[in-house]
Amino acid sequence: MTTDRGPVRCSVCGATAADPAVLLQWMYEPAAARPAAWTCPDCQRDVLRGIESRLPPEWW
Repeated sequence: MTTDRGPVRCSVCGATAADPAVLLQWMYEPAAARPAAWTCPDCQRDVLRGIESRLPPEWW
């Protein structure tokens, strides 16, 4: 998959989206201070697990 700026790559692991339909599962993060970032589903899952692991037990 490509955008007007080239192929879509995960900003964490560098994976590329080979199929436009797969890109629907990716996370897009626009940012004003830095270039926009794409994150693949595997890296999204890892980031989410990291956030959840830091929540206090009372949260659950």
